[in-house]
Amino acid sequence: MIKVLMLTDLFLNIGISIISLLCGWLIAHIYYVKGNKLKKAEYDKFRKILSSDVRDILLDSNGKNLSVQDLIALLKARVKDDMDTDFLGYKVCPKCESADLNNNPHVEVDYDVGDAGELVNSPIFIPMVTCESCGWSKRIDEHDLLD
Repeated sequence: MIKVLMLTDLFLNIGISIISLLCGWLIAHIYYVKGNKLKKAEYDKFRKILSSDVRDILLDSNGKNLSVQDLIALLKARVKDDMDTDFLGYKVCPKCESADLNNNPHVEVDYDVGDAGELVNSPIFIPMVTCESCGWSKRIDEHDLLD
């Protein structure tokens, strides 16, 4: 009789342990699924508002926390190379991300008075970059040329 009670107690403890494990697994699974749904909703929200290039930059940051300045520096490095003098340093168009850039100079005419009092035209070539895809353009202002 004692052996039967001991076996019954053993099976009861094993049953309670199995039920406890299943309940723990179920609770963890529910939180895991809920967390994944929230992460997916958050990811989908950012996927809608960020371009693929920005998402790639963020994913390539190796999980480190980026400040606003870090993000601006990463984005600027993607669009511009300050050491490159072609296309005023632009690698791609900052508006449409096209690499179809044109670096034709903008020409302005400066009128001077010559030695005999006549007007003399002297062209000023101002470096300018234009995107052939979307029409975006940027030129160096006159005060930048003087620096």
